[in-house]
Amino acid sequence: MGNTKRVFNKIILMAIMVLSFNKTINSQTQVFFDNFEAGTAKWVLTGSWGSSTTNFYSSAKSLTESPTGNYANNLNISATSINIDLSTYKGAELSFWAKYNIENAFDFMYLEASKDGGASYFKIKEFTGVSSTWKKYTFNLGTFAGYSNVKIRFRFYADQYVVADGMYIDDVEVMGLNTDTSEPLIVHNAPEHYEGTLGDFIVTAEITDVSGINSATLYYLSDGAGPYSVTGTNIGGDEYSFTIPAQTPGKSVSYKIKAVDNANPANGTDTSAAPKYKFISGSYLKYDNGMVDAVATITGVNGAAVKISVPNGLYGFLVTALIRNYTDPNILNSNMLFHVWSNNNGVPGTDLITPITVTPEATQDNPFPFTRIDLRSFSSQLSDLTGDFFIGYTVPSGSASMVVSSSSNGRSYNYNGTSWSSYSQSYEMRAIIFTSATPLPVELTTFSANVNNNKVQLNWETATEVNNYGFEVERQNAEVSSQKSEWEKVGFVEGHGNSNSPKFYQYSDASLNTSGKYYYRLKQIDIDGKYEYSEMVEINISSPDDFSLSQNYPNPFNPTTKIKYSIPSNNLTAGNNGDVLVTLKIYDILGKEIKTLVNENQSAGIYEVDFNAHQLSSGMYFYTLQAGEFRQTNKMILTK
Repeated sequence: MGNTKRVFNKIILMAIMVLSFNKTINSQTQVFFDNFEAGTAKWVLTGSWGSSTTNFYSSAKSLTESPTGNYANNLNISATSINIDLSTYKGAELSFWAKYNIENAFDFMYLEASKDGGASYFKIKEFTGVSSTWKKYTFNLGTFAGYSNVKIRFRFYADQYVVADGMYIDDVEVMGLNTDTSEPLIVHNAPEHYEGTLGDFIVTAEITDVSGINSATLYYLSDGAGPYSVTGTNIGGDEYSFTIPAQTPGKSVSYKIKAVDNANPANGTDTSAAPKYKFISGSYLKYDNGMVDAVATITGVNGAAVKISVPNGLYGFLVTALIRNYTDPNILNSNMLFHVWSNNNGVPGTDLITPITVTPEATQDNPFPFTRIDLRSFSSQLSDLTGDFFIGYTVPSGSASMVVSSSSNGRSYNYNGTSWSSYSQSYEMRAIIFTSATPLPVELTTFSANVNNNKVQLNWETATEVNNYGFEVERQNAEVSSQKSEWEKVGFVEGHGNSNSPKFYQYSDASLNTSGKYYYRLKQIDIDGKYEYSEMVEINISSPDDFSLSQNYPNPFNPTTKIKYSIPSNNLTAGNNGDVLVTLKIYDILGKEIKTLVNENQSAGIYEVDFNAHQLSSGMYFYTLQAGEFRQTNKMILTK
């Protein structure tokens, strides 16, 4: 029994030691606290900042930018803490309670922190909109650990219009930690409103951590493809540089930065939680100051336009247009009809493209973003632009609003239904173009075509490429009613831009159902929009010898599958024009007709039909092809 007691006491002692050890490892020390009961002596206040006795979380006071009611217009005022010494800590944490009513997306409370006594600040969070109940907010300040003159700042910004009650802050606390559990801090000035470059895009970021940085990597997507990675290079101190390779003009690139520290265990973070960093490749043309001063609403027969200028001596290819739309609960948007106009003696002239319908990107959560309009598919119409042209929109039905800056750029125009006139303020519309002094060559060495299972496979090779945007694939039916048919675009293959080594391309045209002779050619397009055609290649599509109904693929399927069948040219039941009535129907296991997929006259050829069974239950089904006197039924299995 004595031994048992000694063992038991030993276990208790060990448990106490472990608890004490863990407490030491995870200990926190309150370094700063203010509930504002004693006033605001721990803060340097500017403007109307002060304490409030009408709204508070604990006791009877809180900190606010507007103690006596609504805040005023045109504010940029702050409440800055005294120095907070975190020099002996490996981690830190900030917390406070708050509630707020701030004009959404126009007025902001910024939470900021400084590690150099206020010489520079890092934005931790911005508050806007309404949060009417008290909430506790907690933020990791680990990157500020090790510094003796840390400051916390609440900075309030208000524009010149709507006002509200503002923000109330209480029980501000900073805790020091003796272990590094904090991720690295990444400070990066992201591109604004998709502004990119034609060449390599250089990204710089300040990355700090009390334990030092082990690795820094940038990941990016290009038109959704990727992710691709770029290893960061330390260029001095805490600064890192990343190079995203030059992208084809008009490509949309999004990226994030990831960093891992030297702590054990390591702490890692990336910028995924921040708004996505994005840019669009190309020369970025803007003529407004980006200020949100007012809102213009276009409705009925009215229109709005901004003049875009291609630099002197250059040719321009318009790849993207940007329009800064606006919405709020009282201002809702209809679809816009987007235009690109020629220059007619200083005002918009004729349309350079058929106007296209565009849905504004503005939402209640993001009320004034730039709506992106991808124009790369209009390369034949929007290349070789010189001098001035105009972009803008009309509204066929309803209305669509956009942001206006009050200063005039001399480039904005209004349309009243009959004529254009200059506008005294600035519409926020921008353009992304590619510019070139001359058309640039692509050397095509081979171009061939062959037929495989009724699909035409095109193959070609280039020896060199300079500013090659890509290839449009065009097809022509050799004979249509004894007349040559028009060339039609059937596909596009992206080029390699610049290359001095052989590049191989291929394209599969599976859209042909009827037999006969066809021609193909390539329309090679330079990045500046200039183009030239290749020689034609000829291909013959033979007619099937017999009727056939293939097994659906995939099978079993969920919920879509493909059904292929063929109609021969020697069809005895065909009419005078060689066509035959074809039906393709789906039945359930009881023989009940579920759906008719085909019911029309068809000529000789191989056909493929998609069947979507998303509304059907799992089980066995049958599909029947009836073509003249030919009839065949196959079964298929739907598995959900």
